[in-house]
Formats: sequence, structure tokens, C-alpha cells
Amino acid sequence: RMLVVNRRDFKILSWDKWKTYQKIREYMPKTFWVGDLSNLSKAVNKVETNNMVVKPYNSLKGNDIYIGLKENLKNFNPEKTGRKYILQEFVDTSNGIPNLTPGNHDLRVVVINNKVVWSHIRVPAKGKFLANTAQGGSLTEINYNKAPKGIKKIVKEISNRFYKKYDNPVFSIDFGINEKGAPKIFEINDQIGFPRWEMKNRDVFLKALVENFKSKIT
Repeated sequence: RMLVVNRRDFKILSWDKWKTYQKIREYMPKTFWVGDLSNLSKAVNKVETNNMVVKPYNSLKGNDIYIGLKENLKNFNPEKTGRKYILQEFVDTSNGIPNLTPGNHDLRVVVINNKVVWSHIRVPAKGKFLANTAQGGSLTEINYNKAPKGIKKIVKEISNRFYKKYDNPVFSIDFGINEKGAPKIFEINDQIGFPRWEMKNRDVFLKALVENFKSKIT
């Protein structure tokens, strides 16, 4: 039999943002299926926030994503044609996270062997919303102990659920804290960049990864 770190069904779940929403919708901003961009005008009135997020259901690195007002959607011109899209309510993270970051952010928590092994905050470039490093965002490692209790509670719940259902997957969860102080999940990722050499949790991450590999072959 073929041995894999992340099973195919888990990879599909992580790759498909619409499937992710259907699994963990209670932790995510309200999300609506759009499909072809031509359907967008029918869906935008469902969104209750002033700003909205339009993104491919299966994109990486923040490509072809629109974040902004409904009236400016006419300016959205994605590079790739033929994509299928989802529409999400906007999460205003401009109040930051107490003791961690003062403004817009994306907090990533990496889970291996049902434990958090690494965490960092990505901050978008000035004047932008997207915090992906591919879009010019900056990345700073943090001490997970300083993460808000609400995030820790959600991570524990999802980690336990995924550990049992998907045979100990390796994944990350991206969060934003909204203007009311409530955590919202942006997405789940099964492809995780490694910590930089100088980061404190580099060895914790690598040792956990080796343990995960061992668990799949014994």
C-alpha cells in the first residue's frame, strides 16, 4: 500500500475552500458559492459587510482575490480566466491582536501530531489587505502561548476532529481577529512552508514532522 502524510480526502478538503466552509462553517466568515464570475452580481446582496472578499475556491498565494467594496467589483480583473469563485463577508482585522500585533493581520497556527508546533503572524504591506508573503506581506514568528484563548479553543477542537477523521494530518489554520475581538478562520492549508533557520521553533517543527512520518510507517 502507498504511505502518505496527508490523505487524499484531507488534501481535497484543504484545497477546496468551499468544502472547508461546509466542514467548519461555525468558525469562518459567512461564505457563498459563486461559481463563474458571471454569477457574482446575483450573490453580492447576500453579504452584510461593506467590504467583501471574492476568491477562487482553490487558489494559492493570494492570487486572483478581490477585497473591497461592492461598487468597485467592476474593477476586478483576475489574471486567470475560467476559475470558480466563492464570496465571503469581510473580516476587519485592523484592531490587531493584543500583545502581538497592532493592525491588519493573518495569524497562522501549524498543527502536527495533534499539537501546535509553530505559529506566526503575517502582516500585509501598507495599503493592502492580503498578508501572503507572495503578495508582499511580512512574517514574524510568535509564541503560541500569547495567542488569544478563543483561537486556542478553536485550534484544539479542529485538531482533535481532524486527527481522528484524517489519520493525523499535517496542516495549518489561518485566523483573523475581527473588530469585536472574535477569531475567524480564513482557511486550512495542507502545504506549509518550513520555518526559517533562525526561528525558535524550527527544531520543534522538524522533530514533529519526523514523528509524523514514523507514525505512518509503523
